[in-house]
Amino acid sequence: MLRAFEPVRECLSGKLGTEEVELCTVTDYSGIIEAMRSEKVDVVWFGPRSYILAANVAEAKTIIVQLKEEGGKPTCLRPARAPRPRGKEVRRRPRLPRR
Repeated sequence: MLRAFEPVRECLSGKLGTEEVELCTVTDYSGIIEAMRSEKVDVVWFGPRSYILAANVAEAKTIIVQLKEEGGKPTCLRPARAPRPRGKEVRRRPRLPRR
């Protein structure tokens, strides 16, 4: 999981001008929601159910969403407020090389 998000970490590091962007995995969403509420965590990748809880408890805001095909396969990430692409506008994202 961490390997899959390394390009996101690198992008954030570059945009923020710091190497202090840290990736981690958690086993308990309630713990990470509490960390978010106490401002110890800035960005979290939530599923639908945990996002609803985080929005209610920690005032989480959506900044990007992942679009999926009908079969559930991820197609791309987009800003949360951007219009949803339709038909030919949907482009597949390139696969990242495995390390």
